[in-house]
Amino acid sequence: NRANIAKAIYDQVLAEAVLEPDVYTYTTMIRGFCKVGKVESARKVFDEMRCEPNIVTYNTLIHGFCKKGDMDGARRVFDRMVESQSCKPDVVSFTTLIDGYSKRGGFQEALECLKEMVERGCSPNAVTYNALVEGLCLSGEVDEARKMMSRMRLNGLKDDVATNTSLLKGFCIVGKSDEAVKHLREMVSRGMKPDVKAYGVVVNEYCKIRKPSEAVLLLREMVVRGVKPSMSSFNAVFRVLVDEGKLDKGVLLLKQMPKMGCSPNFLSYCTVICGLCKVKGRMQQVEELVSNMLQNGHNLDATMYNCLLLGYCEDRDEEMAQKTVYDIMDKNFVINQDIFCTFVKLLCAKGKLKEAETVSEEMRRRCQLNGKAETEEH
Repeated sequence: NRANIAKAIYDQVLAEAVLEPDVYTYTTMIRGFCKVGKVESARKVFDEMRCEPNIVTYNTLIHGFCKKGDMDGARRVFDRMVESQSCKPDVVSFTTLIDGYSKRGGFQEALECLKEMVERGCSPNAVTYNALVEGLCLSGEVDEARKMMSRMRLNGLKDDVATNTSLLKGFCIVGKSDEAVKHLREMVSRGMKPDVKAYGVVVNEYCKIRKPSEAVLLLREMVVRGVKPSMSSFNAVFRVLVDEGKLDKGVLLLKQMPKMGCSPNFLSYCTVICGLCKVKGRMQQVEELVSNMLQNGHNLDATMYNCLLLGYCEDRDEEMAQKTVYDIMDKNFVINQDIFCTFVKLLCAKGKLKEAETVSEEMRRRCQLNGKAETEEH
């Protein structure tokens, strides 16, 4: 991704004129600019070429414009290729354009491009149809996507996991969760092997409609079928389990994650631990999870410390609450004002007025020091 350095070498080659760049040199520079999103710079190199572009050069620039969302620019390059004598559009050229139009809801343009493709004697492949199916599904046109898939089959092409994953997304977008689950089952019964993306679509949909138990069952099914669930799927399930108050299921799943081929990340721990802290009498369980989290190389942040403080206050454990407050201050983290007030009230209720006064003074002193330091910086 160091296109600027590549450009400096490229400019030096042109300036010294010791050798003449060939089509591969130009295409490499164009690809580099497109990769980092500098499509106009890529077009400039294209326009300055001293030799004829080849099919890879054209396709690279078309893809760059499509990726940027500039379909007019992509079409201009495509039309220039059509007019050229050196090369003509191939299946990659047409499919790239079709994919670009489809992703931006330009289905009429995509279909016209498909028609032109056939008229020019270029046969669409599975990737071409998948681009159309995905675009239709993302716009909620599931019935049209199904028709396109039928057309694909009639043309002798077999739909694959990518095609059917697009349909799963489409069903979920239009709120047909049951259809999505049914279609996933049909994929399996047809001998197809849904991948992590396909399963992930349905897992996330279960979470969206507040059915975490079904989502957990699907995660377990994935493991049985040899598919490693993604971290995002696990974390989506944790969020819903905590929101629904199903904390025991959340803790169990968190502990079972390594056996399911995925170790919890910081967000996994944070979601479950902070959920437990809001429920009275769960701090011993919290401490076990925090210990496990630290052993796995994750450190507590300000949010988690505040959750711990709230949990200890809820359990009326003033000693651990006080220790947590000083841990937070030692790390220069911010303490939530409402939680700190709850903590001070706990100390006062326990008759520890002196401790309450000491910690409040220490907090005030640190705030003044931090404020002074910020003023000096400015």
